[in-house]
Amino acid sequence: EEIHKGKDEDGDDIEGSRYWIYDRNGLLLQTLEYGLVNFVHDPSFYTVYDIGAFYPHYADHTAMIKRQGLLDQNFKIIIPPLYDLISKRGKSILVYEKRNAVSGHDYESEEAEAAECYYTLDGGKWGAFDQEGNPVIPIEYNWIGHTFKDDLFVISRTGLMYYYRGEQEDGIWCHKEGLYGLINSKNEIIVEPGYKHYHTYEDKIIFCNRHSANYEILDMEEALTIYF
Repeated sequence: EEIHKGKDEDGDDIEGSRYWIYDRNGLLLQTLEYGLVNFVHDPSFYTVYDIGAFYPHYADHTAMIKRQGLLDQNFKIIIPPLYDLISKRGKSILVYEKRNAVSGHDYESEEAEAAECYYTLDGGKWGAFDQEGNPVIPIEYNWIGHTFKDDLFVISRTGLMYYYRGEQEDGIWCHKEGLYGLINSKNEIIVEPGYKHYHTYEDKIIFCNRHSANYEILDMEEALTIYF
């Protein structure tokens, strides 16, 4: 498919948010009225931003420009455009509601070193949907992180998010100062959230309470390893 932004008769951008989507043979597939439409998450989904006016800037998957949702290739709404962030990997779609989160700029923090852009968000909640748009995890966690196993997620009910973008690097959302555990896609607790750190690998995840600046686990004897 190809996406074309709306133009008026003089070739200027239309105020508002209209997109025409064509296939490669020039057949009009759909007209969408959103502020932004792209394939930022997955070529099988249209990421849409219902912000009431055309958004003229580049937006990657970390962009928090409000009212974000997903459509499938048949333009069916999978995730309604209500969320501030969407993170898709494997069979799960994580969503974030900013709510009344408070932003901060602690440039003296360890995470801010070498950052071109850095700030924190204290508040807001994460939840999850499956690929059909069915809610599977309620929007109640301060953090939900993907693992290498589709039906397992790292969670925290405490701590705060931070955004980091280094020079000539893509931005990323992370989490700190929380206690971490593990749930499955039924929101069942696998590991109670009581660990300060976690390390994810293709075949396992390790929860620990002490690690070095180079992320070497220092309390391996007390650490908990979950194999996939």
